[in-house]
Amino acid sequence: EESSIPMKKRKISSCETFSKAEHIGISQQQKSKPKLQSIQHTKSVAWSSWDEWSDVMRALFCKERADERLRGIQWVRIWQSRCRVPHAVESTAALVEIDLVNEQNIIAQNKSDPELQRIVRSDEELKQMYSMALLRLVNGVVDSLQRKKFASPISDLAEELELPRMLVDIRHSATHNQLPTLSHLVLAAELAKNWLKSNYWDQQAQQLRRCREASSSSLKRFLKLQSRLFALKDKMEGMQQEEALRKAMARVEAVEEEVQACLAHLVASVSASAVECLLVPEMLALSEAAAAEMLDDACGPRAASAGG
Repeated sequence: EESSIPMKKRKISSCETFSKAEHIGISQQQKSKPKLQSIQHTKSVAWSSWDEWSDVMRALFCKERADERLRGIQWVRIWQSRCRVPHAVESTAALVEIDLVNEQNIIAQNKSDPELQRIVRSDEELKQMYSMALLRLVNGVVDSLQRKKFASPISDLAEELELPRMLVDIRHSATHNQLPTLSHLVLAAELAKNWLKSNYWDQQAQQLRRCREASSSSLKRFLKLQSRLFALKDKMEGMQQEEALRKAMARVEAVEEEVQACLAHLVASVSASAVECLLVPEMLALSEAAAAEMLDDACGPRAASAGG
């Protein structure tokens, strides 16, 4: 059934990654001369902005506040109602949710309140919950590397991904033998969350920062080139000699090509939906002095001409 919540279309050229385990979205940049055109390869993502994604990451890993972790889980559920979410996001939310259940279980066991006693989960139930979440995590991660005609051993693929051996052993034990002890599973869940944070959340955040820095640099260069172009065109208006005019036009054409190339790079770097959360903040972050200087460079000659 189609969800009534609108889905967001976003380019994936430089903003999504999942280490070697799951290449969610990095694509190689074209080596040829950039062209000013829209990127056809898009991917639906559930979050409305990268700021929202970052907020959910902080909430899920907030150890001090259970209510913040619960809020992060609720946001992941909203994302799942929109479209499919990355396996790393789903697994993180599942493990954090079971941790919350276990914490509430410990609190309820230490209270004599009959109402709290009703929500107490048995150790066997908690073991089933942890085992299923860890099993799904390992299977989902290693399946992305099963590309050969015959399946490779899970342990080999896990080693390639630097997945803790403990998680692989628990997967095997939960599938073929008895479930591990609850304390063993709690420790494994902590290892799994740390691995997910290092191999998905932190890497994605770093990639996002690089994308912001690249877009900021390209934007500043674009504004400076535009300023230079305006100045050259104003200078041409007062030229009389044909040779000087021809040279000036050649310079204008060269700068126009640079402007188009710079604009093409901006378009290729971020999607239209990312302009609001990436480019606009960078423009606002420019100092007033720098902005005034750009404005003077761009409009100064015209203002002087008008005044004369």
